[in-house]
Order: sequence, then structure tokens, then C-alpha cells
Amino acid sequence: MADDDLYGDLDTSVTGLSSVHLKAQLKELQAKHEALLKEAGGLQHANATLGARNQVLERNMSVLFATAQTEIARKDKTIQSLREELQQAQEKSAQSFHDYRGRDGGHAQHHRSYNREQRR
Repeated sequence: MADDDLYGDLDTSVTGLSSVHLKAQLKELQAKHEALLKEAGGLQHANATLGARNQVLERNMSVLFATAQTEIARKDKTIQSLREELQQAQEKSAQSFHDYRGRDGGHAQHHRSYNREQRR
């Protein structure tokens, strides 16, 4: 008949908690549960807000990076164009100098050297 005892697992000792004490614990746990639910809701809201801000920042960084790449490419093209222009100007200057020396047969250089010698 001991196997058929419906209340065999109940604590009937003197140290068992009274129903008043259990009700107080239940209220306390329910209050903690409500506080944790409220905190979880706040954290979920903060997480959603931060997630949205993160997406905006990622998009802005992506646009900024693309803009920087475009600007660098534009400036590289400008630098290359200026280098080519400088090269052409140097070649033209060298050609003009060569043509000038070729016209007078180098006499202008000889004349300058002679004048320097005379001044000494």
C-alpha cells in the first residue's frame, strides 16, 4: 500500500515551508521576473537602435571609401597628365636649346667663355 500513497513525495517535516512563506517567495520571484522582462525589453530596444546606427555607419563608411577611391583615381590621372606635360616641356626646352646651339654653331657658348676669361 506504500506504493499507492499519493502524498508520499510531500515534505511533512517541521522544516517544510509554510504556504504563507511559499506565497511570499512566489510574489518575490514574480516581481523579479517582471523586472527582468522589463530589463530585457529595454536591452532589446537598445540593441535594435544600435543595430540601426551600425548599419548607417557601415553604409556611410562604404560610400566614403568609394568616394576616396574615386578621388585618388582622379588625382592619379591628374598627376600622370602633369608628368606627361612636364616631360613634353622638358623635351621641347631641350630641343630649343639644341636648335639654338645648332644655329650659331656653338659660337654663343664660345663667346660667353671668352667674356668670362676677359673679366678675370
